[in-house]
Amino acid sequence: RSRDRRRGGRTVKDATPDRRHRDRRDREGDRDRKADRGPERGGGDRGRKTEAEDLWRQKLEARRRDDEKRRREDEDRKHDRKRDDERKREDDRRREDDRRRDDDRKRDDERKRKEDKPRDEDKGRDDKIVEDKSRDDGKHRDDDKHRNEGSAEEDRRKDDDARPRRDDRGGKREESKGDRNSRDEEEREEAKKKREQERLKKEQERQKYEEELQRRREEKRRREDAERAREEEKRQQDKEARRKSAGDEEEIRKRDDERRTKDDQERRKREESRKEDEAKRREDDDKRRVEESVKRQEEAKSLRQQQATLSVLRVLQKLSNASPDNFEGLRAELETVLVDDLPETGTQQDILRAEADRVLEYARQYVQQIREQQKKWEELRLEQQRKIQEQEQLARTLLEELAKNVANAEAASEDAHYTAAPLAGEHQMDNTHVLFVAKAVEKAGKAAMTACSACANFIVQTRATIDEAEGIRQEAATAIAAVQPRIQAATRQAAEALQRAKMNKERIIKKIAAAKYSERREKLFQKYDTNGDGFLRRDDVKAYALGEFGVELPEENLER
Repeated sequence: RSRDRRRGGRTVKDATPDRRHRDRRDREGDRDRKADRGPERGGGDRGRKTEAEDLWRQKLEARRRDDEKRRREDEDRKHDRKRDDERKREDDRRREDDRRRDDDRKRDDERKRKEDKPRDEDKGRDDKIVEDKSRDDGKHRDDDKHRNEGSAEEDRRKDDDARPRRDDRGGKREESKGDRNSRDEEEREEAKKKREQERLKKEQERQKYEEELQRRREEKRRREDAERAREEEKRQQDKEARRKSAGDEEEIRKRDDERRTKDDQERRKREESRKEDEAKRREDDDKRRVEESVKRQEEAKSLRQQQATLSVLRVLQKLSNASPDNFEGLRAELETVLVDDLPETGTQQDILRAEADRVLEYARQYVQQIREQQKKWEELRLEQQRKIQEQEQLARTLLEELAKNVANAEAASEDAHYTAAPLAGEHQMDNTHVLFVAKAVEKAGKAAMTACSACANFIVQTRATIDEAEGIRQEAATAIAAVQPRIQAATRQAAEALQRAKMNKERIIKKIAAAKYSERREKLFQKYDTNGDGFLRRDDVKAYALGEFGVELPEENLER
């Protein structure tokens, strides 16, 4: 960026050669100044030895002499380049004049060729007219010959026609000889007139052709005269241009001599100015060395203060992010820094001391809060762990109780099943024994159904409590899933035993009811069958209605 500013915002590509040389000298001057400051800034020495100062001074003087030499060489090259540019422009001007004259000559040649082209075309056109004329004459001669031959043929044909011919009735007609001669004479006169007209027409065409040919010759002669006049004028212009070019060369030589004289004067002025600048530059260098020495001392002191301040601030930054694990180590490091580096901070010592106390107190409070919070978290973790253990213990107890209930339900179901086994299929037991077995099955089946329902209700009621134990949730789900089919199987087995007992009991009850009904009817019939013949008479029916239903039947009903 500094180089770009020295170039006025231009890039290296856009800068001129002289500008690039000056930039290089500026960069070398910067390196010299850095070399002068090098030992004190880099090594931190309190002072420099005399020999080192002399060595650097000699090196600096040598570089300055080289820079001055390069600057003079650059100025000489600049003037030489300027003079070469002037000569180059003069040569370009001369070449441009020569090129312009060549272009004029080429244009004249082209114009001449264009003017010669119509003359060649006229000559070809004249030759063509002569050829056409000769061809027309030959054609006219051929036409006359054919016409004469046609006339002779026509005469012969007419003579043949004039001979006597046989008419349709076979008769002959004759034509007078005088009429034929007069007609032939008229035809010959007409042919002669036609030939005369054609001859006159050809004569007129030949006269027009000769006039056209004469006109073209005159025009060609005028063009040749104009061409000769233009060539003469061009030769005069070339002579004038050569005279003018000779005068320009003389003027150019005079300007070159004046330019050389002026360049010598400017070179002497530049040499004097260079000497003055060099003396002034020496004075400026001496002042700059003194100022730089003072500045380096101040910079070294400022650098030490900055380093000490940064050391203290770095430890304070670490301490502001302290944790219970590294708090003690950071506090010891802060005490060491305050003893070693704080006195070197200069005017910032009091401010840094107050800041260190504030940060240390803040870190102590923060670490204390973290420790108290960690203690609370540990207590909460233990409480949660105890609660989880209690939940798991309760869940395991409930699962064990569920397993016992399921086992009892299965045992009750098996008891009902084995009790109902005699009722299966065809059996030879009497009705009393069947009713006794059915009653026992009903008792055992109801007990089994009650146990199965109790198991299902137990699962529904305790499932939420069991699921709260997250540690054994999967184990509990597996155990519950395993006992549910057992409960269903026990329930189904008990229901089958109850159904079998119910069916046998209903069958026996229906059979006993039918027997009692028949016996009651037989006793009632025998009660009203007075004569014991197995039939009821009118009096027996009347007594039956009155005795059983309290109805006295009329005689007409009995008759009916």
